This record gives sequence, C-alpha cells and structure tokens, in this order.
Amino acid sequence: MKRSTKQRKRKYNMKRILIVILVILLVISGGIIAYKTWNSKFKQAQPGSKEAAGKALESDDFRYEAQVTIGKNGFEPSTITVKTGTRVFWVNSDNIKHTLILDPGSDEELHFGNKVIEAGSGYGHSFFRAAHFSYHDGNNPSHTGKLFVKEED
Repeated sequence: MKRSTKQRKRKYNMKRILIVILVILLVISGGIIAYKTWNSKFKQAQPGSKEAAGKALESDDFRYEAQVTIGKNGFEPSTITVKTGTRVFWVNSDNIKHTLILDPGSDEELHFGNKVIEAGSGYGHSFFRAAHFSYHDGNNPSHTGKLFVKEED
C-alpha cells in the first residue's frame, strides 16, 4: 500500500521536530554542565578563608598567575607588576560583594570592564600585551589599585 504525500510529509516533519528537540536538549544540558563546572571553580567555602582565595586560581590557560585580594581594607597588593601572559585573579575575601572598576585614562584597548565580584568569589583576566591600569572598588572609591603589564624579558 502506497503512502500518501501528506503522510510522508507528516512523517518527515515529525522527524525534523524530534531532531530539533534533541539538539535543544543537548545544548541545554551542555550549558548546564559548563555552568556547573565554571561555577564550581569560584564556589568558595567561607569568605575570607584561604580556600576562598585559592580556588579562583584553578585554571591552566595562561603562563603565569598573580592574585590580588579584595577585603575590608582594600586591594592587597595595591600595586602589582606582571609579565605579559599572566592571568591576574581578583579574589573577594570579604563577606560583601565588591565592584572592580577601571579608572578613566587606563589603557582602554585592553579594557576588562567593571566586574562585580560576589563575596567569596573571584574574577580572572589574562593580559597578553603591555599596558597599565588603575582601578578602584565601587563600594569604597578610596580603595585603589594599579596593574602594570610588562613585556616578557
């Protein structure tokens, strides 16, 4: 018995719909896995603990690493000089969120933007070109920091 054209089209459309649904489910599950993986890197035990500072450094897509801690007393260290190829991590060891704000006049070409860093969390940025940045904490503008990126020797 021959199938009608309508039946063949309906079957073809059903297959297309099933494929689209499967692709959507795969994308969603991949996104969930990626989010959980990323989120676990920055999930901290207790704000201000040594574990909170250390977990933000778990990554391997850079040659060098440096860390700046943000706390009640500001940035520590307040001035840092690194080589190109360094990933700098700003780690919030406080129990409140802080905002890393790039000051006007900093090297805008390598602008890493203003970042809200939740309590016990961190933000990392890799620098591959020489530059200089001045920044401050949006919660307390008197807390300032400077970053100098120098070419490798």
